[in-house]
Amino acid sequence: MLLGRTVSGGKRLCSLLPLCSASPSHSLTRSLLTTQRCNRTYQSNESRNGERHKTYQSNESRERRFNPRPVCCSFAAAASLVTASGSLEEEKEEGEQLDTPIIPIITTELTGDAPDDESGSKLGSEPDEPAPIPASDPVPTPESDPEPTSRMDPLPPPQVMRYLDDMYVKEEFQDLAMSLGRYSEVNNDEMLWRRARAEWEVIKLLGSSGGKDAVARLKDALDLLDRALELNERNSNAHRWKGIISNGYTERLGMKEQFGNLPTFKYHLERALELNPNDGTVCTLLGIWHMELQELSWIQRKFAATFLGSVPATSYEEALHFFLMAEEVAPRAWVRNLFLIAKAYLALGDRANAKKYLELTLEQTPTISDDNVIQEEAGKLYKKHFVVLM
Repeated sequence: MLLGRTVSGGKRLCSLLPLCSASPSHSLTRSLLTTQRCNRTYQSNESRNGERHKTYQSNESRERRFNPRPVCCSFAAAASLVTASGSLEEEKEEGEQLDTPIIPIITTELTGDAPDDESGSKLGSEPDEPAPIPASDPVPTPESDPEPTSRMDPLPPPQVMRYLDDMYVKEEFQDLAMSLGRYSEVNNDEMLWRRARAEWEVIKLLGSSGGKDAVARLKDALDLLDRALELNERNSNAHRWKGIISNGYTERLGMKEQFGNLPTFKYHLERALELNPNDGTVCTLLGIWHMELQELSWIQRKFAATFLGSVPATSYEEALHFFLMAEEVAPRAWVRNLFLIAKAYLALGDRANAKKYLELTLEQTPTISDDNVIQEEAGKLYKKHFVVLM
């Protein structure tokens, strides 16, 4: 490689060949001729390399235009880009005309705006305006959004809900109330009406010993049911227990409040039956509403008329209709309902059917504590009307 460079004084070795031609050494002459050929070959290669360097620079510029570097993620990377652009600018001053300016590329990399290589738009140009949204698909605004409703929390896992419901069936009411108390922060209609039901059952166990505390707890239970109905007005169980507990609450307040609550009691039961026509318990409760109003004494009717204007019209036929509806929905499911059917038939003078349903009442196997009490009353009524004393 040194043979193709300058020897001394900046002159190339090929220019000294005439001075060395008189040398008697043939080997030296051969060496100089070989050096000449190597020098010409190097110059030719150097010329081709120069053309290749120009082609590489042109390709590199074209590649930079269509394939920009990724977005800079550090100041060191940005500095390297600026250094590279400076070296390219120096080559541009030496006569190498670049296809694409460097500054827009760096701007693109730092701002993250990708160049449009297909549409032909220039790098660094302003982005196109976004397409307008069609009038048929407007963007929702806070003013047009509906008012947010109360937040509905998810229920515990299904196995937990089944466990809680089994506790109710087993009449473990106090343990059930304590277990449900752990979910006091769960704002869900299904959990809320279950908590109210558990409170009602515990207060029934306390009886008259509850006193003022029982009244306060019943008021809290009604508040739970109001929250449940605010979350889901179509919850039939919430309506059912709203009717039941409101009646028990006003009964403890006095006759005035109890008579005043009669329309509320009936409304929630009818709404529950409308939402769930297969609820036999609600059918029975509506029959009780009609029967008890029918059995009011003259004094009680006068007192009720003072607060209601007039006592709602009821009949034993209406009461029997609901009792039979409950029996059709769930045959032999509730001992109390069988007993009430017998009482309605007795009131209507149908002794044959009254005896039939009293016997059915006595034949049932008790499943809850209330069944024993009902069967005791049914036995007394059966002896009174159908047992002939000898």
